[in-house]
Amino acid sequence: MVLVCAPNGVSQVLEVDPLGRECHRLEVQDALDDCDVMGSDRLLLVGESSKKVSIVDWEGRVLWSVQTADPREADLLPNGNVLIADGASQRVIEVDPSGRLVWSYGGLVEPHETDRLNNGNTTICDADGNRILEVTPDGKVVWTFEDVNHPDDIDWERDSD
Repeated sequence: MVLVCAPNGVSQVLEVDPLGRECHRLEVQDALDDCDVMGSDRLLLVGESSKKVSIVDWEGRVLWSVQTADPREADLLPNGNVLIADGASQRVIEVDPSGRLVWSYGGLVEPHETDRLNNGNTTICDADGNRILEVTPDGKVVWTFEDVNHPDDIDWERDSD
């Protein structure tokens, strides 16, 4: 389990085992919007102050990073790319390991969360747009659920296809 504490713009990321014993601790000089553990030795961090999405090790060494306008959440995809909800730019982007933009979906108000589904589609919580939507890789809207009061997070059961 990973816990993130962010007092006064300095975040502490703690990993604890099922018995509550501390396994790792990392202090980050940034307020974090999101943090995911990647295997046993890396973290995917979304920095609110730095406006960076980074992959770091538990020693704090930056292994990869990309800067965006206002990253709110990020996921490492199975192909090695990173999917990012970029709030201020009003879009969701996918960047490859070199940081090159390979996909984007715009026209949003302020996305806070995004997930890539097994079928290749992308779900998006457009928080300030008060909607959740699913889009295809070519940008077609599959469905939209509107009039949701500031949706901030979604978690999907992964389908088997």
